Amino acid sequence: MDEKTRTNGAGETSRRKFFGAPAAAAAGAVAATALRPGAMFAAPVIPSISIPKEVPATLNETPKEGAFEGKGMTGAEVFAKLCKEENLAAMFCCPGNYTVINAIAAAGIPAYGGRTEGAMCAAADGFSRVTGEATACSGTEGPGFTHMIMNIASANSARTPLLVLASNMQIAGDDREAFIQTGYQQPITTGMKKYGKRLTAPNRVWEYGAYAFRNLKSGVPQPVHLDFPGEVARARFTDSANLTDFYKKDRYRTESRAHPSNKDVEKAADMLTKAERPIIVAGQGVFQRKSYEVLMQIAERQDIAVVTSGPMRGHFPDNHRLSASLSPEALMSADVVMFVGQYCMPSPGEYRFSPEVKAIRVHPVQEDLGRNWPLDLGIVSDEAHFLEALANKLQQKKREKWVDELAAARDKFEKTNLDHYALGLKHSQATNHLHPA
Repeated sequence: MDEKTRTNGAGETSRRKFFGAPAAAAAGAVAATALRPGAMFAAPVIPSISIPKEVPATLNETPKEGAFEGKGMTGAEVFAKLCKEENLAAMFCCPGNYTVINAIAAAGIPAYGGRTEGAMCAAADGFSRVTGEATACSGTEGPGFTHMIMNIASANSARTPLLVLASNMQIAGDDREAFIQTGYQQPITTGMKKYGKRLTAPNRVWEYGAYAFRNLKSGVPQPVHLDFPGEVARARFTDSANLTDFYKKDRYRTESRAHPSNKDVEKAADMLTKAERPIIVAGQGVFQRKSYEVLMQIAERQDIAVVTSGPMRGHFPDNHRLSASLSPEALMSADVVMFVGQYCMPSPGEYRFSPEVKAIRVHPVQEDLGRNWPLDLGIVSDEAHFLEALANKLQQKKREKWVDELAAARDKFEKTNLDHYALGLKHSQATNHLHPA
């Protein structure tokens, strides 16, 4: 470090001095203030941000969808047309993969830009976890795409319907190692996606778009990864007849979903009714099918406890008298547990249930039933259809002892948390350091 870098003028603080005693004293004062309970819960002062005029202006622009007439449509515009017809909820992207992201934005799909691909992939995942809708993220090939990997894996674990899009140089450049932004993407996302394809035949871009949305909107959702070489994104079509399988969405996928058998519903109703301490674990599938109201009806009709996971958190309130999400000690008392839409299935021991608990699982895909957790009853069904059928079978039943046990466990858990907080606060006040726990 030279003298010019060290000092910027008479009396000015260098970067080295800034991180010395004055800054440390200031940090200590801030920490001491933060340790006061009143200050910790005070409303923060957040300065208002300025929104550039270009943002609302673009929101009011008329979509500019491609057309086969005249110059025709690029492969990217054909794909964007399919995304629009499939009601893709939003796209989160960074600079790069311009041909594809510009086409999607021009088609009228809400598009949000950011500085890093990983952050925008996380934003797309979060958007879907809030709305339940399929969303897209985009990155350029090479470092841009690899920056998304951690958050693609996170979306896969959450079973998010995330469409991962990336450019991938040109097919003509394969094996030439041209520039730095090259690489085979599909092997990298193996194990963290439901379906993936490198598009190599321009005339099949609509067909593979249909593959993508069939997987995003059928069965158990997971990420779908498509990468677009330049020959596909920039190909041009003046006639839809030149595209393979150019069908409307009602012809390349179905909205039909599995219904439970009456026998299975009756058996599930009987097991729940006979139980003394039944509990429902409601996961991503209940959220995806927006079945919160019927879940509440079932719980309140028979005083059945409910634990929510993933994006279902909040849709059955933690402060509801039947919520067991904040009553971990009560879980060991449950004698029947019913997993509904719990796509990321735990193994026995990961949840605090008794080894003797009887288990029911409702899942839209047959081959996943019995994986990780042994079942007393496995039901192949769409979550909404099953819950609606179950609600029609259950009779009113009160379980006052179970409700009281849930309340006592909730109070105990809250006291434990407050005791831990008080212990940490005591440590911090005595040492002038934040407690590490």
